[in-house]
Amino acid sequence: MTLLAACMSLLYFIAVGIAFVNDKRKGRDKEIYADLDDDEISPLEDEREPVTAGHRIDAPTPVAPPEPVHKPLPLETRYDDMT
Repeated sequence: MTLLAACMSLLYFIAVGIAFVNDKRKGRDKEIYADLDDDEISPLEDEREPVTAGHRIDAPTPVAPPEPVHKPLPLETRYDDMT
């Protein structure tokens, strides 16, 4: 089990190293956000709409009762000899 765990750890660290070297996003964030400070808030548009009452909902109509279920046929009459 220890040998298996060592092999798995070695493969994991090799994959992390390859991903670190082959990172395509390297340096991309610095160009886009170079003029913004970390503590600066983003400007939001101030188009507020007042909250109003919703539309009136009528009372629901009653649901019709279900129809009775018929008694199933015996097994001998529902299947043929081939099934």
